[in-house]
Amino acid sequence: MSTYTFADGTVYTSSAQTPEQIQAVAQNVLCQILGIDPELNPNSAYFAVRCAWQQEGQPSWQITDDVCVIRAIPENEPYNKVRDESPDDPANGYFVRNYSYAQTWTVAMTFVGPNCFDRARMVAAAMALDYAVQMFEASNLYIKARWDRPQFVPQIQDGQWWLRAELTAQFYEHVSESMTFPAAASVEVTVTTDTGVSESVTIQA
Repeated sequence: MSTYTFADGTVYTSSAQTPEQIQAVAQNVLCQILGIDPELNPNSAYFAVRCAWQQEGQPSWQITDDVCVIRAIPENEPYNKVRDESPDDPANGYFVRNYSYAQTWTVAMTFVGPNCFDRARMVAAAMALDYAVQMFEASNLYIKARWDRPQFVPQIQDGQWWLRAELTAQFYEHVSESMTFPAAASVEVTVTTDTGVSESVTIQA
């Protein structure tokens, strides 16, 4: 949950996750699907399932290594723009306005190595299992019912064919946000007649 205070004192709170956070969730789930416990074997787990390409721009593994690289991409869909709003009654001198909406994410998984296609196919199958679904749901991520099958797309690099498979899945993230701002304690109303007589009245909240 992130919080930001605007210049006028309004406090904005949001449960929205960053691409890095979505990648970390997917990384943990994929490690377990592939049978690598990130708590018992963190080095093996985070070598086999990575959250980004290396900064040098070249894969830092051998052609015989099985590796998966994850990217989380926020999508701009019409469904994302639908917001539910529910204002709260003022309390302690503040007014809270609550919002919720669904953010669509594409999680792109690149598998390389001699077993890349089998591993991609295994992950695709496991995405429908209750334990994988529940791990994503624990982070407010809900997988779409349908996704593309893995694609087998070897690439040539340094004069060698590196085996590669691509798999994408889409998720809805349930996002909760709120705006908290000071409620008016009173308002002053001035009434002026057509004869120029004015009278002010203070209305207490």
